[in-house]
Amino acid sequence: MTATAPTAPAKGNTAITAEPPEGRLTIRKDLSQFEARMVQAGYPEEVFEDCLFIYQVNQREFSGKYPLLAHLVRSELRIDRSDAFFYQLLGGKYFRRQKGTGKIQGSRETVKEIADALRTWVVFNSEAGGMAFVETPTWQSVADYIDAKREPTEVCKFGGIVGSTGTGKSRMTKRYALINNHGKTVHLEAPSRGSLSKFQVKLGSCYSVSISAPAQERNVRITECVRADSTIIVDNIQKLYNKLHGPNQPVLNYLQELQDDTGCTIILNWTPVFTEIFREGADQRYFEQFVGRLGGLDTIIELPEFTPLADLKAIAAKMEIAGGKNAIDLMRRWSRQPGRQRILFSRLQRARRFATDEGCDYIKLAHLEAADCIAITPSAEEGAA
Repeated sequence: MTATAPTAPAKGNTAITAEPPEGRLTIRKDLSQFEARMVQAGYPEEVFEDCLFIYQVNQREFSGKYPLLAHLVRSELRIDRSDAFFYQLLGGKYFRRQKGTGKIQGSRETVKEIADALRTWVVFNSEAGGMAFVETPTWQSVADYIDAKREPTEVCKFGGIVGSTGTGKSRMTKRYALINNHGKTVHLEAPSRGSLSKFQVKLGSCYSVSISAPAQERNVRITECVRADSTIIVDNIQKLYNKLHGPNQPVLNYLQELQDDTGCTIILNWTPVFTEIFREGADQRYFEQFVGRLGGLDTIIELPEFTPLADLKAIAAKMEIAGGKNAIDLMRRWSRQPGRQRILFSRLQRARRFATDEGCDYIKLAHLEAADCIAITPSAEEGAA
């Protein structure tokens, strides 16, 4: 990421930021409480999403400790703003209406500058030390599908993405949430055995709801945080299904109720075996309501079993891989081994290291062949994915 040049504090339209109380280093609000505070304070509507995003970065990356966020913005993003600025902004006290004139004090441009820089940093930070994400044709089809489900006029607000282990569905949906995270899109991994309490804790934490909140309060807080323009992506929902519960699946029931109450979009990912439970399992009648909410099983998006040629070519271009057809053939073979894309990307990661050690700014066929000859442990494969 290219750091931006240091920015002098804006003049003329900047609110006066009082110093935070001594010892007050953490801001503790969930997303709906912060949004309500912005509305009450009269924050300009055009910076709502930017403020929500900055707030979520502070909560997720720094556990609400705004001085750590301020330090990052100053040291890494080269934007000169004080701890007090972030205390005021995230406490709902930065934008104020001037008495008499009603003119809003506070720099919209400053907030947008910080939000834009943080969005770049969040994406960069997610890839640091790992493989850069490649926007393949398959990725684009997934993004287009979720975009369509999020449209306000869409009738069926549930979506389904089906793919075998190693086809990249988790990485693609995490990426979607990452680049569409304006306080509206969240991603979580399903807990095992259909535990509603565990699921609500994980979902609540996406909106900064305290994990220590009583169950009833947590449920209320989540419902207040989720809106019609919210999107919830749940990975590996097959883990939520407990056949012992029969036609009474607590988490799936809860998701239906949450969608009914809020009008939000819910994207569910699962493996192909789980589709058979929808179609032919003992609880098929129960799942008919989900099929209807999806718009029918023929409307779900099914990922290719193996990485398509077009995706392999996109990966080769992004990673600057030489070797032509021989390189693509080797990549295709890797992607068809058990583990699929996990194997592919772990081998490519190793090949890139060989290229770096050699001082080469692109990956040669020889680097790929060297990576193919080295056994990599399953844990290393998983980490590369």
